Amino acid sequence: SRRYSRSCSLESLRRSTSATASSIVSWINARSDAAALTPALPPGAMPGAVGSGPERRIICTPRTTSSPQPPPPKRDDDDADDDVYLNDTWLFDVGKRKWQELARYGAEPHQRAEGVMVAVPGTHTDVLAAVLALMDPDTLAELESVGLEVRARDGCAVLFGGTCWPDEIDSRFYRDVRVAVLVGRADGGCATGVAWIKINAGGIRPPTLRGATGVFDAASEALVIIGGRHQSPFDDVFYYGDVYSLDLLSMTWEQLSVTGDGFRPRFDLGAAYVG
Repeated sequence: SRRYSRSCSLESLRRSTSATASSIVSWINARSDAAALTPALPPGAMPGAVGSGPERRIICTPRTTSSPQPPPPKRDDDDADDDVYLNDTWLFDVGKRKWQELARYGAEPHQRAEGVMVAVPGTHTDVLAAVLALMDPDTLAELESVGLEVRARDGCAVLFGGTCWPDEIDSRFYRDVRVAVLVGRADGGCATGVAWIKINAGGIRPPTLRGATGVFDAASEALVIIGGRHQSPFDDVFYYGDVYSLDLLSMTWEQLSVTGDGFRPRFDLGAAYVG
């Protein structure tokens, strides 16, 4: 059966440089038929805004398959996948325990699951400059027309790959790279949206992957991708243990030559940056 429930780990987007304010921006990539993964607000409650003062915030873009209500029991002969892929983006204020749905601008990704999302802290200003230089002028014009600007101090999040499997035949695997940055009112205030930037990276790109993992290597300012798998509509499955690096300044991929103990191919693995 292709029905499954998985969720990838959260990645911190921003390291605090203030003793009184810290922001954590994280992304969730998941695929599940469990309604509990859908951000739920209290009945009648309005999504919460992020105010000034100490902040601990999480951005959630579920990219999950979920039902608003528990699905009916499936028959033994029912092989159909009734899941629906979502593409909404949410901001969760940890301190205030409030949800806020973010408006989306720019080259937002297609609906998908099992992609890799890593965070780049706002202290890496050279990465932010390289990313923002690639923003579509139409997106900038749209933001200006509604009085919004990029909140570069909040850093960005980099998305790679993933899959969308709406039925038994139509399977889609991705290896695109997109970067998300928060946007807010030009006169200050809280973030109200997210702008997506499509990156046309060069070099030796990874294959289309689902269930890979990744980290941001702060020393080299690069996205590092490990493992993953590809599955065709004909059930041909390929597992990977390769390591790829995307230089976020030059936007160039490189397959890394590795040594040491043999690392068996795998997918849906976890990884954390240490050091």
